[in-house]
Amino acid sequence: MTYLEEPLRSLWAGQDPFAAAEALEGQVLRALEGRRTLRTEIAGGGYFVKIHRGAGWREIFKNLLSGRLPVLGAGNEWRALRRLAALGVDMATAIETLWMMSKIHRDVKPANIMRRALDQTFVLLDLGLAFDVNDISLTLSGRIPGTPPYFSPEQTDVSRKRLLDFRSDLFSLGVVLYEVTTGEHPFWKRGMAYGELVEHIRGLPARKPSELRPEAPAELDAVILRLLAKTPHMRYRSCSLLRKSLMEIQRSTGV
Repeated sequence: MTYLEEPLRSLWAGQDPFAAAEALEGQVLRALEGRRTLRTEIAGGGYFVKIHRGAGWREIFKNLLSGRLPVLGAGNEWRALRRLAALGVDMATAIETLWMMSKIHRDVKPANIMRRALDQTFVLLDLGLAFDVNDISLTLSGRIPGTPPYFSPEQTDVSRKRLLDFRSDLFSLGVVLYEVTTGEHPFWKRGMAYGELVEHIRGLPARKPSELRPEAPAELDAVILRLLAKTPHMRYRSCSLLRKSLMEIQRSTGV
């Protein structure tokens, strides 16, 4: 399943959305092998469209955040914190909206986050793995869906699938925010075996982001490390509390 927001949902109803996106025309800003960036008009609104074939998530997310990983660095700390807080707030809202429908995303990761040109908000894409906790038919497979480096500890155990809730998505969001802040993954290194990754996700405490990026405020450390708590009850008990914490960071840092 592919989830589309309006106006694309209505305009592309009954069509293959990937084919429809490929067919978009407009001002081509960049054209390389396997990727194309253009500006187009859809239903009176301006959109920047990035079409990637086989591009890594790091490059997609770097483009999403307009330039740099890590985004915290000399000369752009406040602008980066503003983006980081906005990203967290928008993703918390998306996760909360899904949970209100008894669904969890299960694949929150940089490649599934896009920034809308119209209002600069962040959107959570690709609900193809979204899980309805009330649908018993979705518990029969022994396969663990999702992207392993963004699994929550409880997501690594297929026997606990029925126990997953929105706090699993919050853990994945914590991994994303950690990467955006530090430029590093809290648990995964390139070439790491799956078994070792699972051990780290389940048992290795994440370092404070400020240990890698001293510009990161202590309040941001607290938010990200709470999201990355190994047990769900140690994370935020609601998405509204997460939004409140991120907005407090904005106020306390003057961003």
